[in-house]
Amino acid sequence: MQTETIQTGNVGENCFLVTAGNTLCIIDPGADADLIIRRIENRKTAFAHIEVLFTHAHADHIGAAGALKKRFPEAVFRLDSKDKAIYLSEDNAFPPYIPLAENLPATVEYQENSVYSILPCPGHTPGGVSLLFDDNGVQHLYSGDTLFAGSIGRTDFEGGSLEELSKTLRMLTEKLDDSVIVHPGHGPDTTIGREKISNVYLKHLI
Repeated sequence: MQTETIQTGNVGENCFLVTAGNTLCIIDPGADADLIIRRIENRKTAFAHIEVLFTHAHADHIGAAGALKKRFPEAVFRLDSKDKAIYLSEDNAFPPYIPLAENLPATVEYQENSVYSILPCPGHTPGGVSLLFDDNGVQHLYSGDTLFAGSIGRTDFEGGSLEELSKTLRMLTEKLDDSVIVHPGHGPDTTIGREKISNVYLKHLI
């Protein structure tokens, strides 16, 4: 397994290119489609499967989706259906920094997958998910905007719920080993164990 992080857009959103066998997973392509496409093409690898995986539907995590669909028409785009209303909303933008995404492709629901596991993580949005990959016994969690290094997701956007986020964070800290590497939607990587010790927001909620 190989992971490459690409910071995108005006808010430093993390897009991840995760190679697992002959599958390329593009997680949260928020902006800068040309850069993402160039990084993929530089690999000079023919992938048998390409999946674009959204941890949630906020504008800063989906902005490059239309261009990726045009370049990779065979790609499958996955989003929890509970976030579909946000994905399609004409209010899903934060001008002037994050514009409304254009030419959004159709999405399909997540399903069980041998490459990754899906952990439902409502709270930041109703259909938020985290994606868990196993790399020869080392687990990697792509947490979107649920859990950050030293912080947690906001719940003051439409569909956010502090109560649901608290349940989600409790689930993650109880279910996952301290050694799990966390790749958040913004900011640096961390681990579950580090956040349990040092994240004051997390300790307050769980």
